[in-house]
Amino acid sequence: METTLENLTEYILTQARSEAESMVAHAKEEAGKAVESAKEQAGERLAREKEHLKTLSGQRIEDAVRQKTSALRRTRTQYAGSLVEKLFDAAEEALNGMSGADFLLFYKNALTSLPLKGTYTVKLGSKSAERMTAEELGALNFTAADYTVTVCDETIPSEGGFVLDQPPMELSFLFSDLLKELKSQESPGLIKRFLN
Repeated sequence: METTLENLTEYILTQARSEAESMVAHAKEEAGKAVESAKEQAGERLAREKEHLKTLSGQRIEDAVRQKTSALRRTRTQYAGSLVEKLFDAAEEALNGMSGADFLLFYKNALTSLPLKGTYTVKLGSKSAERMTAEELGALNFTAADYTVTVCDETIPSEGGFVLDQPPMELSFLFSDLLKELKSQESPGLIKRFLN
């Protein structure tokens, strides 16, 4: 009976070992599958992260390019605006430096282009008055069929051109005013030309 007991013990131990080995093998297989699944998931996540970083990097590059382009456009527009300012400053300087004879021509053309009636007083800008001879200053006073123009002795400091006055109306032909009006009308088109 001892043999039977030994055989039974041996059989139980063999079965237990076999069962344990089977369980260990199954656990190893499951662990291997879990490791492979985790590796695969990690690889997929890494690929997604790389793609996300590429997209993010691409977006950042696009944003940076957009910002640089916008900054460049603003700089170009500001530069074109400064060129327009210089252009009008040079025009005002040239008009203020106009000879007496040229100013007299400008003056008479301005007056004849208007439908004038009555008596008018003209006040010269000091920059224009300084460039005229006594004879040219005298020629500014005249009488036409419908109107009379008299130049007063008082001048407008630091200005070129003239102001035509018949109260309550006053028309400015000061170069700074004429150029300001012209600049407000023409600046956008000039800036556009400079940018193209």
